Amino acid sequence: MQSFILILTLLAPRQLAVQVEVPPPVERGLNALREGRPDSAVIEWTRTWRSPDDSQKREQLVASLRGLAQIAGAVRGYDIVRVIQLTPHLRRVYVLLLCDIQPAYVMLVAYRPANEWTITAVNWNTDVDKVFPTSLVGQERPGT
Repeated sequence: MQSFILILTLLAPRQLAVQVEVPPPVERGLNALREGRPDSAVIEWTRTWRSPDDSQKREQLVASLRGLAQIAGAVRGYDIVRVIQLTPHLRRVYVLLLCDIQPAYVMLVAYRPANEWTITAVNWNTDVDKVFPTSLVGQERPGT
């Protein structure tokens, strides 16, 4: 009987991890980046930012994303690396931007206190170690 159970365990297909949905404002902003509209991406991601400091953060994000094409090339698409649901109301979305010259990495924090998702943080860089946790992709340059 034990060998029968062992065989079933080995032959049974492995259950795939449940795919967590990408919050709509994340997807709309990524599509705007792919279409060459970084200003629209930032508008989508920051539409609920209201504090006095948020205006400066928004301007910095727009300026940095406008410069992305000079650093990494035009954004041709994106891959969702992982969506981590921390709670039913909080998700981290890790994205690989497919650029002409080199990849860029993005992490967005999405929060849904009621019915609508908002983006509370956006972080991007061409160095994966500055955006993705090591536990997600390993260390790009071990020993440095």
